[in-house]
Amino acid sequence: KIVFKEGGCFGDCPIFNMYIFGDRSVYYEAIKFNKQQGNFNTTLDQEAFNTLIRTINYVGLSGLASRYEVNWTDDAAIDLEITYNNGKVKKVHDYGMIGTFGLANLYSQLFNLRDSQRWRPAGPRI
Repeated sequence: KIVFKEGGCFGDCPIFNMYIFGDRSVYYEAIKFNKQQGNFNTTLDQEAFNTLIRTINYVGLSGLASRYEVNWTDDAAIDLEITYNNGKVKKVHDYGMIGTFGLANLYSQLFNLRDSQRWRPAGPRI
């Protein structure tokens, strides 16, 4: 499972939460500064899902720090939580979104899902 939360910045950075599950189902909460606002769900296309998994494997979760931050203010922050290998959990808070090259690539993929998938309106996440 992947939980990706973008908390916004001092400006119009998108604010959203995305929950991606092993069966490729996704729940997306588009809160503010997204092309559409509201709650949505979809099933990721196989190619996008496989690319995410390959990137996660490349990143090397066990070697990541739990916190990254840039030395300036008013930037966006990401909270990422990945559950893998039968229950292991890696949490990363990344203020500035440039913790590592691999993470930056993963963030870009997750951001792009907002526009590349076929989203259906959904109710609130329970």
